[in-house]
Amino acid sequence: MSVPQMSARDGLDAYEQLKDKKLDDKILELMRLSCDQALRDKQIILSRVERTRFVQLVSRDLLLEIIA
Repeated sequence: MSVPQMSARDGLDAYEQLKDKKLDDKILELMRLSCDQALRDKQIILSRVERTRFVQLVSRDLLLEIIA
């Protein structure tokens, strides 16, 4: 059984389809909600700036782990 080959054009189409569905926004929103829930569970209170930085750091670490 052979694996169908994707051309660069097919990859671009899939990428454009994901962008159209705002998948990146949904993923980021899920990460934000998860971070908020973790902070609430641990009863940690952060300023708006600290919270934004926390979400950025967690998102960066998670995405780097996915890539690796």
